[in-house]
Amino acid sequence: MKSQLFSRINRFHLVVLIFFIFSFLQSQGNVTFGFGEVNQELGTMEITMVNSDPVHTYNIFISGIIVNEVYGGVSEEYNFDININNSNGHHIHGHTHGMDGALIPPGSHTLLVIDFSLNYDLICIYTGSCQGDGMFDFDIELDNCITSEIDEDGNGYFGELLNGYTDEYEVFADTSGFSNISYVTIESAPDLDYGDEIGLLSLEGLTNFGDCSSEIGEILVGADTWYGGPITIPAYGSMDFCDEDGFQIPGFNSGESVFISVWDSDELVVYTMDLFLRDEIPWGNGHIVISDMNFDTIIALGGDVDDDNEQTVLDVVILVSIILGTTDASPEQIIIANLNGDDTIDILDVVILVNIILEEQ
Repeated sequence: MKSQLFSRINRFHLVVLIFFIFSFLQSQGNVTFGFGEVNQELGTMEITMVNSDPVHTYNIFISGIIVNEVYGGVSEEYNFDININNSNGHHIHGHTHGMDGALIPPGSHTLLVIDFSLNYDLICIYTGSCQGDGMFDFDIELDNCITSEIDEDGNGYFGELLNGYTDEYEVFADTSGFSNISYVTIESAPDLDYGDEIGLLSLEGLTNFGDCSSEIGEILVGADTWYGGPITIPAYGSMDFCDEDGFQIPGFNSGESVFISVWDSDELVVYTMDLFLRDEIPWGNGHIVISDMNFDTIIALGGDVDDDNEQTVLDVVILVSIILGTTDASPEQIIIANLNGDDTIDILDVVILVNIILEEQ
């Protein structure tokens, strides 16, 4: 009887011990990657790391810059081996040197310094990983993206963000502290040429501003010009304060599908993105990372406002009626009709369309 009771107690203690060991292993280790001092004139940037436990290996992925060289910080102090991988060197991998190499101790550190060239005005550590001794994974946190001061031409074809309410959105976010911004990072897009424009579309977003009319429809929630990857584009989400006697602000609605289009300025063609299981990639808070963006179907030709896959005189007639105000144009028709990318539908777009038609004959 005693032996049975002793056996049960031992089994109980063993189960409890295993539980605590498992819980300890699961809960230990967290790391925050962020940005330290950034000197754009010198092209140097500090990457910081706050870690609760010793670090054996880390990976960070950065968008918006071309990584030329890395040096310094605790990576150099503890003799870590550093590898720079992928296009523009956006993947930095560090690991302890050799079997008996030193680990980076817990604390708040300058992890390394990057010598870089700017590619975009938004710079993000968009994903990362870290392992401790024994190669258990840490929980990872990432600081917000930072904005540089790069001179860009701005968006042409995809220029009317949030139906023109972008400034109001940003002023409200700055003054109130409320915002709803997601980020889409595209690492590679073999089909894109420099200067092609990327538009992030919400097909069932909130389109009204300043009232509580809850108007739902297609709205452009983010855009940028492609100069090689990786690129991170902020996307504006809608906000609703009507339950507090407030108002609504336009943007995507969480949970709806991501829709991405590209304007090929050379061919005057809009392409739609071929995302595998696109319905399972919804808008929401956080970061959407697309490793390889491909396109399949031409969904619209520039100026093809009647959507018959041809640029004809009928399109010219419809375009003129849109300008005169005798025809109501959908948001998609407005984008397709804006051939010179100045965000205005006018006679200059008609002239471009007529020249396209004459060149095809």
